[in-house]
Amino acid sequence: MQILLCTRELITGGGEIFLRDLANELKGLGCSVKIRCHSKAGIHHLAPNIKKIGFYRFSGASRVIANDFRSLWMSFFLSPTAKRVFVVHGRWQISRIRMLICDISLTKVVCVSEALSDQAKKLSFIKKNVQTIHLAPIRPEKFNSKTIFRFFDLEHAQLKVGNIARLDPIKNLLLFSNFIDNLLAQGHAIDASLLTFKPQNTQEKEILDSLSSNIKIYHEDKPYDYLQNIDVFVSTSMYESFGYSLVESLMLGVPVFSTAEEGPREFLIGELAKGYSPGTFNATDLANKFLEFRVDVDKLRYIRDTESLLTLRSVSNMTSQILQILK
Repeated sequence: MQILLCTRELITGGGEIFLRDLANELKGLGCSVKIRCHSKAGIHHLAPNIKKIGFYRFSGASRVIANDFRSLWMSFFLSPTAKRVFVVHGRWQISRIRMLICDISLTKVVCVSEALSDQAKKLSFIKKNVQTIHLAPIRPEKFNSKTIFRFFDLEHAQLKVGNIARLDPIKNLLLFSNFIDNLLAQGHAIDASLLTFKPQNTQEKEILDSLSSNIKIYHEDKPYDYLQNIDVFVSTSMYESFGYSLVESLMLGVPVFSTAEEGPREFLIGELAKGYSPGTFNATDLANKFLEFRVDVDKLRYIRDTESLLTLRSVSNMTSQILQILK
Protein backbone atom coordinates (compact mmCIF):
# COMPACT_ATOMS: atom_id res chain seq x y z
CA MET A 1 0.00 0.00 0.00
CA GLN A 2 1.35 3.43 -0.97
CA ILE A 3 0.67 6.00 1.73
CA LEU A 4 1.30 9.73 1.73
CA LEU A 5 1.54 11.43 5.12
CA CYS A 6 0.80 15.14 4.86
CA THR A 7 1.52 17.78 7.47
CA ARG A 8 2.07 21.50 7.81
CA GLU A 9 5.33 21.32 9.71
CA LEU A 10 7.34 19.00 11.91
CA ILE A 11 8.41 20.52 15.19
CA THR A 12 9.98 19.25 18.38
CA GLY A 13 7.17 17.94 20.55
CA GLY A 14 4.08 15.78 20.33
CA GLY A 15 3.16 16.28 16.68
CA GLU A 16 6.66 15.51 15.44
CA ILE A 17 7.00 12.44 17.66
CA PHE A 18 3.60 11.12 16.65
CA LEU A 19 4.15 11.55 12.90
CA ARG A 20 7.63 10.06 13.03
CA ASP A 21 6.40 7.02 14.96
CA LEU A 22 3.39 6.64 12.66
CA ALA A 23 5.66 6.71 9.60
CA ASN A 24 7.97 4.10 11.07
CA GLU A 25 5.06 1.84 12.06
CA LEU A 26 3.64 2.01 8.52
CA LYS A 27 7.07 1.34 7.05
CA GLY A 28 7.47 -1.67 9.34
CA LEU A 29 4.15 -3.06 8.11
CA GLY A 30 5.43 -3.06 4.54
CA CYS A 31 3.77 0.14 3.35
CA SER A 32 5.50 2.50 0.96
CA VAL A 33 5.57 5.74 2.94
CA LYS A 34 6.26 9.28 1.81
CA ILE A 35 5.91 12.52 3.74
CA ARG A 36 4.96 15.92 2.35
CA CYS A 37 5.60 18.92 4.56
CA HIS A 38 4.68 22.57 3.86
CA SER A 39 7.42 23.98 6.07
CA LYS A 40 11.04 22.92 6.49
CA ALA A 41 10.82 23.68 10.21
CA GLY A 42 11.80 20.53 12.06
CA ILE A 43 12.17 18.41 8.91
CA HIS A 44 15.51 17.10 10.19
CA HIS A 45 13.76 15.30 13.04
CA LEU A 46 12.36 12.65 10.72
CA ALA A 47 13.80 9.17 10.64
CA PRO A 48 16.23 8.90 7.69
CA ASN A 49 14.49 5.88 6.14
CA ILE A 50 11.31 7.86 5.45
CA LYS A 51 11.38 9.57 2.07
CA LYS A 52 10.42 13.26 2.03
CA ILE A 53 8.77 14.61 -1.12
CA GLY A 54 7.93 18.05 -2.47
CA PHE A 55 4.84 20.21 -2.21
CA TYR A 56 3.07 19.10 -5.40
CA ARG A 57 4.05 15.45 -5.57
CA PHE A 58 0.85 13.68 -4.66
CA SER A 59 0.86 11.29 -7.61
CA GLY A 60 1.45 7.61 -6.93
CA ALA A 61 -0.16 7.51 -3.48
CA SER A 62 -3.37 5.49 -3.24
CA ARG A 63 -3.92 6.48 0.39
CA VAL A 64 -3.56 9.86 2.11
CA ILE A 65 -3.29 10.51 5.84
CA ALA A 66 -3.56 14.26 6.38
CA ASN A 67 -2.35 15.84 9.59
CA ASP A 68 -3.70 19.30 8.65
CA PHE A 69 -6.62 20.57 6.55
CA ARG A 70 -4.53 22.38 3.96
CA SER A 71 -2.90 19.10 3.01
CA LEU A 72 -6.28 17.39 2.86
CA TRP A 73 -7.65 20.12 0.58
CA MET A 74 -4.69 19.90 -1.80
CA SER A 75 -5.06 16.13 -2.04
CA PHE A 76 -8.54 16.47 -3.55
CA PHE A 77 -7.02 18.14 -6.62
CA LEU A 78 -3.69 16.36 -6.90
CA SER A 79 -4.74 12.84 -5.91
CA PRO A 80 -8.52 12.72 -6.48
CA THR A 81 -8.97 8.94 -6.36
CA ALA A 82 -7.08 8.32 -3.12
CA LYS A 83 -8.81 7.21 0.07
CA ARG A 84 -8.26 9.72 2.84
CA VAL A 85 -8.10 10.01 6.60
CA PHE A 86 -8.04 13.40 8.30
CA VAL A 87 -6.32 13.12 11.70
CA VAL A 88 -7.65 15.79 14.04
CA HIS A 89 -5.31 16.57 16.92
CA GLY A 90 -6.48 20.11 17.75
CA ARG A 91 -9.80 21.93 17.96
CA TRP A 92 -8.49 24.65 15.60
CA GLN A 93 -8.69 22.04 12.83
CA ILE A 94 -12.46 21.69 13.15
CA SER A 95 -15.14 23.95 11.65
CA ARG A 96 -18.59 23.51 10.11
CA ILE A 97 -17.32 23.98 6.54
CA ARG A 98 -14.40 21.59 7.06
CA MET A 99 -16.63 18.88 8.45
CA LEU A 100 -19.05 19.45 5.54
CA ILE A 101 -16.21 18.94 3.05
CA CYS A 102 -15.22 15.73 4.83
CA ASP A 103 -18.86 14.57 4.76
CA ILE A 104 -19.24 15.22 1.02
CA SER A 105 -15.90 13.62 0.11
CA LEU A 106 -16.46 10.66 2.50
CA THR A 107 -13.15 11.45 4.16
CA LYS A 108 -12.90 9.64 7.48
CA VAL A 109 -12.22 11.96 10.39
CA VAL A 110 -10.07 10.41 13.13
CA CYS A 111 -9.88 12.30 16.44
CA VAL A 112 -7.19 11.57 19.01
CA SER A 113 -9.39 12.31 22.04
CA GLU A 114 -13.02 12.09 23.07
CA ALA A 115 -13.23 15.87 23.56
CA LEU A 116 -12.25 16.46 19.93
CA SER A 117 -14.55 13.71 18.69
CA ASP A 118 -17.53 15.24 20.48
CA GLN A 119 -16.82 18.61 18.92
CA ALA A 120 -16.37 17.15 15.42
CA LYS A 121 -19.62 15.17 15.63
CA LYS A 122 -21.55 18.31 16.55
CA LEU A 123 -20.36 19.93 13.31
CA SER A 124 -20.71 16.87 11.06
CA PHE A 125 -23.90 15.75 9.30
CA ILE A 126 -22.60 12.17 9.07
CA LYS A 127 -21.81 11.28 12.67
CA LYS A 128 -20.45 7.83 11.83
CA ASN A 129 -17.83 9.49 9.63
CA VAL A 130 -16.11 10.67 12.80
CA GLN A 131 -14.16 8.12 14.80
CA THR A 132 -12.13 8.30 17.98
CA ILE A 133 -8.83 6.45 17.88
CA HIS A 134 -7.30 7.80 21.04
CA LEU A 135 -4.29 7.12 23.19
CA ALA A 136 -6.33 6.66 26.36
CA PRO A 137 -6.51 3.92 29.02
CA ILE A 138 -8.48 0.89 27.83
CA ARG A 139 -8.17 -1.83 30.49
CA PRO A 140 -6.65 -2.37 33.95
CA GLU A 141 -3.11 -3.63 33.96
CA LYS A 142 -0.08 -3.45 36.23
CA PHE A 143 2.62 -0.89 35.71
CA ASN A 144 5.83 -2.19 34.20
CA SER A 145 8.30 -2.60 37.07
CA LYS A 146 10.89 -0.66 35.07
CA THR A 147 8.67 2.42 34.96
CA ILE A 148 9.18 4.12 38.31
CA PHE A 149 8.27 7.76 38.78
CA ARG A 150 11.10 9.71 40.34
CA PHE A 151 9.95 11.13 43.66
CA PHE A 152 11.14 14.68 44.23
CA ASP A 153 11.65 16.64 47.43
CA LEU A 154 11.77 20.43 47.22
CA GLU A 155 13.37 20.71 50.63
CA HIS A 156 16.50 18.66 50.03
CA ALA A 157 17.50 18.78 46.37
CA GLN A 158 17.60 20.97 43.31
CA LEU A 159 14.57 20.13 41.24
CA LYS A 160 14.96 19.94 37.46
CA VAL A 161 11.76 21.41 36.02
CA GLY A 162 11.28 21.05 32.27
CA ASN A 163 8.78 21.92 29.56
CA ILE A 164 8.45 21.03 25.88
CA ALA A 165 6.46 23.51 23.84
CA ARG A 166 6.39 25.39 20.57
CA LEU A 167 6.62 29.19 20.66
CA ASP A 168 2.88 29.74 20.46
CA PRO A 169 0.62 31.95 22.65
CA ILE A 170 -1.58 28.90 23.40
CA LYS A 171 1.39 27.33 25.24
CA ASN A 172 1.36 30.22 27.75
CA LEU A 173 5.12 30.22 28.21
CA LEU A 174 5.11 33.56 30.01
CA LEU A 175 3.17 31.81 32.79
CA PHE A 176 5.84 29.11 32.89
CA SER A 177 8.48 31.84 33.18
CA ASN A 178 6.67 33.69 35.98
CA PHE A 179 5.97 30.38 37.74
CA ILE A 180 9.69 29.56 37.80
CA ASP A 181 10.61 33.04 39.04
CA ASN A 182 8.00 32.70 41.79
CA LEU A 183 9.47 29.41 43.03
CA LEU A 184 12.99 30.85 42.99
CA ALA A 185 11.81 33.96 44.88
CA GLN A 186 10.48 31.66 47.59
CA GLY A 187 13.96 30.22 47.98
CA HIS A 188 13.44 26.84 46.31
CA ALA A 189 16.31 25.28 44.38
CA ILE A 190 15.03 25.02 40.83
CA ASP A 191 16.89 24.17 37.62
CA ALA A 192 14.43 25.20 34.89
CA SER A 193 14.60 24.53 31.16
CA LEU A 194 12.52 24.61 27.99
CA LEU A 195 12.87 22.46 24.89
CA THR A 196 11.55 24.27 21.82
CA PHE A 197 12.46 25.01 18.21
CA LYS A 198 14.35 28.06 17.03
CA PRO A 199 12.04 31.04 16.36
CA GLN A 200 10.87 31.29 12.75
CA ASN A 201 9.17 34.71 12.88
CA THR A 202 8.87 37.92 14.91
CA GLN A 203 6.10 36.66 17.19
CA GLU A 204 8.04 33.54 18.14
CA LYS A 205 11.18 35.58 18.80
CA GLU A 206 9.21 37.95 21.04
CA ILE A 207 7.85 35.01 23.04
CA LEU A 208 11.33 33.57 23.50
CA ASP A 209 12.81 36.95 24.46
CA SER A 210 10.07 37.48 27.08
CA LEU A 211 11.12 34.42 29.08
CA SER A 212 13.09 34.64 32.28
CA SER A 213 16.86 34.36 32.15
CA ASN A 214 16.46 31.68 34.82
CA ILE A 215 15.19 29.27 32.15
CA LYS A 216 17.70 27.38 30.03
CA ILE A 217 16.63 27.10 26.40
CA TYR A 218 17.39 23.98 24.35
CA HIS A 219 16.85 23.47 20.64
CA GLU A 220 18.05 19.88 20.44
CA ASP A 221 16.14 17.34 18.35
CA LYS A 222 16.02 14.51 20.90
CA PRO A 223 12.99 15.06 23.15
CA TYR A 224 13.33 11.62 24.75
CA ASP A 225 16.85 12.41 25.93
CA TYR A 226 15.64 15.74 27.28
CA LEU A 227 12.74 14.19 29.20
CA GLN A 228 14.99 11.60 30.81
CA ASN A 229 17.11 14.38 32.29
CA ILE A 230 14.38 16.31 34.11
CA ASP A 231 12.55 15.53 37.36
CA VAL A 232 9.12 16.89 36.49
CA PHE A 233 7.39 18.12 33.32
CA VAL A 234 5.42 21.33 33.95
CA SER A 235 3.08 22.27 31.10
CA THR A 236 1.45 25.71 31.39
CA SER A 237 -0.48 25.40 28.13
CA MET A 238 -4.00 26.82 28.07
CA TYR A 239 -5.28 23.92 25.99
CA GLU A 240 -4.12 20.52 24.74
CA SER A 241 -6.20 18.42 22.36
CA PHE A 242 -4.47 15.40 23.87
CA GLY A 243 -0.96 16.18 25.10
CA TYR A 244 1.27 13.64 23.39
CA SER A 245 4.51 14.96 24.89
CA LEU A 246 2.92 14.75 28.35
CA VAL A 247 2.13 11.08 27.76
CA GLU A 248 5.69 10.45 26.54
CA SER A 249 6.95 12.07 29.74
CA LEU A 250 4.81 9.78 31.89
CA MET A 251 5.88 6.71 29.94
CA LEU A 252 9.50 7.63 30.68
CA GLY A 253 8.73 7.83 34.39
CA VAL A 254 8.66 11.63 34.68
CA PRO A 255 5.73 13.15 36.66
CA VAL A 256 3.55 15.70 34.86
CA PHE A 257 2.05 18.88 36.28
CA SER A 258 -0.33 20.48 33.77
CA THR A 259 -2.73 23.42 33.50
CA ALA A 260 -4.10 22.46 30.07
CA GLU A 261 -7.83 22.06 29.50
CA GLU A 262 -9.45 18.99 27.86
CA GLY A 263 -6.91 16.43 26.58
CA PRO A 264 -4.89 15.64 29.74
CA ARG A 265 -8.06 14.80 31.66
CA GLU A 266 -8.08 11.48 29.76
CA PHE A 267 -4.84 10.27 31.30
CA LEU A 268 -4.07 12.44 34.33
CA ILE A 269 -6.41 10.41 36.49
CA GLY A 270 -6.21 8.47 39.76
CA GLU A 271 -2.89 9.16 41.45
CA LEU A 272 -1.78 11.13 38.38
CA ALA A 273 -4.64 13.62 38.90
CA LYS A 274 -2.56 15.23 41.64
CA GLY A 275 -0.61 16.84 38.82
CA TYR A 276 -3.68 18.17 36.98
CA SER A 277 -4.64 21.78 37.67
CA PRO A 278 -6.70 22.93 34.65
CA GLY A 279 -7.34 26.64 34.37
CA THR A 280 -4.77 27.70 36.98
CA PHE A 281 -3.22 30.58 35.05
CA ASN A 282 -1.95 32.72 37.91
CA ALA A 283 1.75 32.19 38.60
CA THR A 284 1.46 32.49 42.40
CA ASP A 285 -1.51 30.11 42.61
CA LEU A 286 0.25 27.67 40.30
CA ALA A 287 3.44 27.75 42.37
CA ASN A 288 1.49 27.10 45.58
CA LYS A 289 -0.33 24.12 44.05
CA PHE A 290 2.93 22.79 42.65
CA LEU A 291 4.57 22.90 46.09
CA GLU A 292 1.89 20.49 47.33
CA PHE A 293 2.38 18.12 44.38
CA ARG A 294 3.68 14.68 45.37
CA VAL A 295 3.41 11.38 43.53
CA ASP A 296 2.98 8.21 45.59
CA VAL A 297 5.16 5.70 43.77
CA ASP A 298 3.66 2.70 45.58
CA LYS A 299 0.18 3.62 44.39
CA LEU A 300 1.42 4.10 40.86
CA ARG A 301 2.96 0.63 40.55
CA TYR A 302 -0.34 -1.20 40.83
CA ILE A 303 -3.07 1.08 39.58
CA ARG A 304 -6.52 -0.42 39.19
CA ASP A 305 -9.31 -0.01 36.65
CA THR A 306 -8.92 2.88 34.19
CA GLU A 307 -6.06 4.38 36.19
CA SER A 308 -3.42 2.34 34.39
CA LEU A 309 -1.14 4.38 32.20
CA LEU A 310 0.78 1.59 30.51
CA THR A 311 -2.37 0.39 28.78
CA LEU A 312 -2.41 3.53 26.66
CA ARG A 313 -3.25 2.79 23.08
CA SER A 314 0.08 2.95 21.34
CA VAL A 315 0.92 4.38 17.94
CA SER A 316 1.01 0.76 16.76
CA ASN A 317 -2.64 0.28 17.72
CA MET A 318 -3.64 3.57 16.15
CA THR A 319 -1.77 2.70 12.97
CA SER A 320 -3.52 -0.66 12.60
CA GLN A 321 -6.93 0.97 13.05
CA ILE A 322 -6.18 3.69 10.47
CA LEU A 323 -5.06 1.02 8.00
CA GLN A 324 -8.39 -0.78 8.49
CA ILE A 325 -10.17 2.45 7.52
CA LEU A 326 -7.98 2.88 4.45
CA LYS A 327 -8.51 -0.63 3.08
